Amino acid sequence: MKKTNCAWCGKEIFTNHLKERNYCKECYGFANAVRNGTYIKQVKAELKEITWNKDIAYLIGVIATDGTLRRNRPQIKITSKSKRFLTDLLYKIIIEFTGRDQNVNEVTAKFQEKEYTHYQLQFTSTPFYEFCLRIGLEPKKTYTLNKLAIPDEYFSDFLRGVIDGDGNYNLDKRRKTTSIRIYSGSEDFLKWIDAKCIKLFGVSGAKFHKSSNELGEKYILVYHSFHDVVNILARMYSDYHVCYEDKKEAIIDILNDLENLKQKYAAPSRIGQFVKCAYGFCENKFVAKANDHFYCSINCGDKQRKYPNKERLMVTCARHDCQQEFLQTTANNKYCSEHLSYKKSI
Repeated sequence: MKKTNCAWCGKEIFTNHLKERNYCKECYGFANAVRNGTYIKQVKAELKEITWNKDIAYLIGVIATDGTLRRNRPQIKITSKSKRFLTDLLYKIIIEFTGRDQNVNEVTAKFQEKEYTHYQLQFTSTPFYEFCLRIGLEPKKTYTLNKLAIPDEYFSDFLRGVIDGDGNYNLDKRRKTTSIRIYSGSEDFLKWIDAKCIKLFGVSGAKFHKSSNELGEKYILVYHSFHDVVNILARMYSDYHVCYEDKKEAIIDILNDLENLKQKYAAPSRIGQFVKCAYGFCENKFVAKANDHFYCSINCGDKQRKYPNKERLMVTCARHDCQQEFLQTTANNKYCSEHLSYKKSI
């Protein structure tokens, strides 16, 4: 056995046969890929251990929706229609722990006699691959993906990566509505995301839809409530490091006014809650169907708008021989409950 150094990473190795260039087991694949014409260059040392940070959480979110882990090989592939998303954003995150400079590949696929062009960023990293396995990502995860071990402090970055990977913001300026949509082949994964959003962001919850086409089935998570949208965006974009600017552009008007909106929608969601009518003279309670559902009926809402300064008062019964105090239920109520019949008789 003769001692030498790996020509790729510089690590000390032992070999029986010295060659002009000798490689360790981990780097042999890179050298072989270069010989076959692939551009890969080690520009700095690869990290031996992956730890949580905002960029890693974002990348995990993208991989969960738009990435693939190769079976029996520590290789990960991310696919996107946007080359700029891969080169200007994800590449800069990946090179920090792999230390390797490499190209993004253009791939043309044919489906039903039509050609589709997309881009792939494929990289190898044993520490990162093992990190993905530990938190719950696995090969062939499209229909089996479930909850992941994401720390609460990094969930907003993870969620931003999920939406940038396979989600969108649907802004309808004519109707003045906004929704957040996330697509996945796994319903369990989407339900886990919704449960985490309810727990961490105080949202009322999403609706789920299912669609099918020639490519297979997929599930759609949708946040329709503007209260939910504002609270999710506030958490995702208040202290973020990276994001896909093209998708951010769709909600730029909301983000520019986020501070005012956060104050307006800071209260917990009312949807589905048993609440009291906001009209001062009404005792009714009802289940709120929206965050701006304040009145049990149109009649109560009209009265409140007509008499905005009317308040319920503690008054004394108007009957001459009764001194009982009671809380008015209507503006014209001058008699306590025991003497309402007296009012009708006069």
